[in-house]
Amino acid sequence: MKKIYAWGWTLIASVALTACGGPAASTTNGENTETAAAEETPKQWTEVARLTGSGDKKSDVFTLGKGKSRLRYDFKAGQFGGMLGVYVVEEGVDIMRSGGIPEVMVNESEEGESSLSHLSAGNYYLNVMGVNGKWTVIVEEFK
Repeated sequence: MKKIYAWGWTLIASVALTACGGPAASTTNGENTETAAAEETPKQWTEVARLTGSGDKKSDVFTLGKGKSRLRYDFKAGQFGGMLGVYVVEEGVDIMRSGGIPEVMVNESEEGESSLSHLSAGNYYLNVMGVNGKWTVIVEEFK
């Protein structure tokens, strides 16, 4: 009788451990599945800043992360040509005082993009200089 009694407690303990470990294991598996699903979500280009106009304009400050980023532009020159210069400037810097190299410089109607991968994570603004034309400039991050 003692053997059956001991065997019964072993069975009860085994069932109890399985029952306690079961939900935890399935919760962990559920979390792993959710994490894997989040990692499998395809990345896409996400707009960070947009500026549209003619003539010269500066954007509000925007933040770039560590990932890939790009600048897209569309310039429609006037009847006698035009010019567009697009600068991505670190917050607090004035290119009229310190100078700078444009990300894009065109002198006729053009649509295109330029990589901003050389920029480190931080705060920036757009400084667009346009003559005789209309333009749109967009900064995007791949996330």
